[in-house]
Amino acid sequence: MENRNTFRLKWISKVSAFLMLLLFVLCFCNATVEVKAADSDFYIVGDKLVAYTGYYDAEVIIPEGVKSIGVSAFHGCYLTSVTIPEGVTDIEEKAFSGCNRLTNVIIPESVTYIGAYAFYNTPWLKNEVAKDPLVIINGILIDGHSSGRSVTIPKNVKSIADRAFDSADITNVTISKGVTSIGNYAFGGCKSLVKVTIPKSVTDIGRYAFDNTPWLELNTKKNPLVIINGILIDGRSCSGKVTIPKKVKKIADYAFCQCNAITDVTIPKSVESIGNYAFLQCIRLNSVTIAKGVKSIGDYAFYQCEGLSKVKISKGMESIGDAAFSGCYSLKEVTIPKGVTYIGVEAFCGGESLANVTIPKSVTYFGSGAFAGTSWLDSKVKKNPLVIINGILINGNSCSGKVTIPKSVTCIGDGAFSRSAITNVTIPSSVTSIGNKAFSECEYLTDITIPKSVTSMGTGVFLRCDNLTEVKISGNLTSIGNEMFYECSRLISIKIPKGVTSIGHYAFYGCSWLTSITIPEGVTSIGGYAFYGCDALTSITIPASLKYVCDGQTAFFGVKPDEVTYGGTKEQFEKQFGYSVEGYFNNSKMKVKYSK
Repeated sequence: MENRNTFRLKWISKVSAFLMLLLFVLCFCNATVEVKAADSDFYIVGDKLVAYTGYYDAEVIIPEGVKSIGVSAFHGCYLTSVTIPEGVTDIEEKAFSGCNRLTNVIIPESVTYIGAYAFYNTPWLKNEVAKDPLVIINGILIDGHSSGRSVTIPKNVKSIADRAFDSADITNVTISKGVTSIGNYAFGGCKSLVKVTIPKSVTDIGRYAFDNTPWLELNTKKNPLVIINGILIDGRSCSGKVTIPKKVKKIADYAFCQCNAITDVTIPKSVESIGNYAFLQCIRLNSVTIAKGVKSIGDYAFYQCEGLSKVKISKGMESIGDAAFSGCYSLKEVTIPKGVTYIGVEAFCGGESLANVTIPKSVTYFGSGAFAGTSWLDSKVKKNPLVIINGILINGNSCSGKVTIPKSVTCIGDGAFSRSAITNVTIPSSVTSIGNKAFSECEYLTDITIPKSVTSMGTGVFLRCDNLTEVKISGNLTSIGNEMFYECSRLISIKIPKGVTSIGHYAFYGCSWLTSITIPEGVTSIGGYAFYGCDALTSITIPASLKYVCDGQTAFFGVKPDEVTYGGTKEQFEKQFGYSVEGYFNNSKMKVKYSK
């Protein structure tokens, strides 16, 4: 007995010593345990990798099918190696910033855009800088902060990334032929930069690309309109009446932003586009004349130009961006010319003096709230609470009770009934599409029938319709969109029609009264968190056609049904999803039926 105890003590002593040694190696010798990423660690929306939750994983291989890596998707993760697959085109701002152990990065040739600071503060970037202070990936110059006082951009560069040189201590830059674009803030804050040579090949210059540099100040003194290769990049020092020269082809983003001294602007036919935020908050701007030939007005282009009272838009215009004239309180009338097809979200919102609006038959899309808060819309609503333009029902927000949509309507526009007091809606067979958030937050809406004629429905159509209990969809839809029934907490009954092939992200999120769901054969993908919070789900039918569930098990996160019917075999499910049905739902007591 004593020998046995002695043996046990010696064995325990040896194991303890081994564990202590292992702990010492890990803690004090900076050893790492290689942990590979699991599919469930990737949060993917559509084809965009939005976030990564495997914070301590060392080796990461991004899944096939991803086309873009989102802002700060891997920020601060402990990964040491990342493989980006062929097909990814965009790596957005700060995607891998702060990954202070990242030494190995494989970037495919398909990548055409790399955002600002995408690899900031990573060993990989430091190693690349040590090889060459101009870090170039697939023709994109992503970093040049350590390049020295005088810089020549090589001929193999096609684009200079956002903030590639921002605040760098450089005095002169020669950009070689072949470069086509200079990113946002690319040389912004370079306080010693006095000389810049830009070739004719450059056709795109981002916002504030040379802001706060001596070079821009010198050019502004020569001419307050700074024009490079037909791009008007800065006019913020202008005053009074401004006539854009005929050599200008494009007014850059933010070109006149917050220029409080200009009063009138004339834009010639040579200009093709007016950039986003181009004249934002030019509060003394009184009139704008846009000549024939200009095709687009960017998002927020004239946002909060409070003094703007006259706008002339000529033929040739095709689109007016989101909030383009929002907050233009002095604007009294506007004639939108023939040829315009798109009027963006809140394009004229808040123009309380806007009483006369002429809209051509060519317009096929109105963004949510395009004319919200205008006297023109108010007068329309007084005549008829259902405001219909070109067959598009753009506003029904003042409606209540039961509503019958006229047969003249072909589209229910974005946000058309949002937050209204409607209880029931009859949709005619003339309607073919329903826009984003068309019925969102209609707290009194109890039931609705979607006719066969409807072939497309946008995002969040019934978002937060708290009292919606029953939805009948007659068919012809191919997808249940993102957030379609988000937090419809009292939804009890819905039949997903045959023909649907995908169920979007958050589609039934928070439908806490939903007890059963049959996903029809033909559905191949289900988005992230699609049924999250559906705590009452006791019965689920899953088709054999299902091939992809975003973020692994998150689509049914927290759902523990009593019964699941699968359209294929047990082996088929396990091969496809890597779990048994019971394991997938983390419920060993559930009843499982297989159709084959």
